[in-house]
Amino acid sequence: MPTLPWTPWHKVVSLRDDLRSGELSLAVFAPNPRRNRLFHQLLQVLIELAPAGSEERAFMESFSNHVVGRGVGARRLFSE
Repeated sequence: MPTLPWTPWHKVVSLRDDLRSGELSLAVFAPNPRRNRLFHQLLQVLIELAPAGSEERAFMESFSNHVVGRGVGARRLFSE
């Protein structure tokens, strides 16, 4: 196997003991797309870049409506 010019992430990062034992949930570290303004802005850019009428664009619009409808209201999301 050839030597890599960089160190793989699993050799650099160490997991916390409470995370390894299951005492601390990974959900604590997971981003919450319902409260993340940058996530919504990125999703909007992707929607605008997708071809009009495409399945990709329809899916992202549907997902965006779902997240906004179930989480943070549009007024609060874009007023921050």
